[in-house]
Amino acid sequence: MPSAATALNAAVSYIESRLGEPLRLDEVAEAAHYSKYHLNRLFSSEVGTSLHDYIVRRRLTAAARLLIEGESIIDVAMSCGYGSQQAFSSAFKAMYKATPGEFRDRGRYYPLQLRAVVGGRTHRGNSGGYVVRLATPRDVPLWMRVVASSVDLLPMLDPADHTARLAGAIADGRGLVALDGDEPVGVAATSPDGSSIDCLAVSPRYRERGGYEALVGRVAKTAQGEVVVTTFRKRDRADTGQRRAIERMGFFADELVVDQGYPARRYVLSPARGDEGTWIFPYSSDTGGPGRASF
Repeated sequence: MPSAATALNAAVSYIESRLGEPLRLDEVAEAAHYSKYHLNRLFSSEVGTSLHDYIVRRRLTAAARLLIEGESIIDVAMSCGYGSQQAFSSAFKAMYKATPGEFRDRGRYYPLQLRAVVGGRTHRGNSGGYVVRLATPRDVPLWMRVVASSVDLLPMLDPADHTARLAGAIADGRGLVALDGDEPVGVAATSPDGSSIDCLAVSPRYRERGGYEALVGRVAKTAQGEVVVTTFRKRDRADTGQRRAIERMGFFADELVVDQGYPARRYVLSPARGDEGTWIFPYSSDTGGPGRASF
């Protein structure tokens, strides 16, 4: 049996070479020399989505690019593996929040999913082993690497605009990077007053291994009150799990908003005042239970 990284890369290569063709998970598993069950579990853990959802998201990302380039909707549907324009349009609108025609007319492309890059060393497995520090200009390539692996968390992403905003956040001391040794766990940027998390991206393999908690815990530690974050609305099919992660940390749902043109929901984490004047949040970065977040 090949190594996990070898199997995952084989699966990704097989999928990427056949995005316009019918794809059965049995075929992908055979190409990776793993059982379908084992491969799907491994893929979800390392890539952040199931094999089926990855295929859907990659096909729709390719479709979005073709639409912006001026291809007809029916031709895009056929070239991206859909049997009819109706099936394609339904799937596209569920993920992009616009019909193919509306998306093309807006003229603004953004990906749902970039090609997965699998590699890196074994993770430590909990936020207590991660280092969270202020980002520096030297961290920009690492930061953008995390962003590239996390476009599913960043709808409407404009890389040029994001890079420009990142420069300001780093200069103002508002950018954070979380590391597992030299492996990037995730990144976050806050508002000037530190009360709002304006960017929160966690590498797929760390989303269920304390990555969110490490970054949010650091923000919570320095916040002077509530911490606010904006994420997907309930039942948004484009959400790969960020809303669930935010809720498990004790955030409560607030108002519905539109963030950079995308329908979203504002979530708020409200602290309680401790006996010594410290802020106590409803989770611990190390245990996931009640307690102080400490770094």
